[in-house]
Amino acid sequence: MTILPEILSQQCSDSSCILQLRLQPELYYFQGHFPDMPVLPGVVQVDWAVAFSRQYLHIPQNWPVAQLEVLKFQQLLLPNMQVELALQRKSTDKCLFSYQSSQGQHASGRILFKVSA
Repeated sequence: MTILPEILSQQCSDSSCILQLRLQPELYYFQGHFPDMPVLPGVVQVDWAVAFSRQYLHIPQNWPVAQLEVLKFQQLLLPNMQVELALQRKSTDKCLFSYQSSQGQHASGRILFKVSA
């Protein structure tokens, strides 16, 4: 069962990361989500943004997500699409994310983490 997109390339620094992703049709999240037209659920897009922020921008695992701000879903993400996930750490506890493709912007938002001591 495939649960993460294929990472085609990555360009990362300490405060930002751009991942080129391919959304394989066999991704678990496409199953049963609108059988006639599988789409990637928004909650999965947010979950991936959180997970990749932790991995590439070094957000500690023990910092839970405290709040999502300015969350927008503009266009559907479909099987076999190639998309760019841009992540930017704006402060200790805040990350911006956006999904884009040749078709334009798909989703964006701001993730606030609760800093644990």
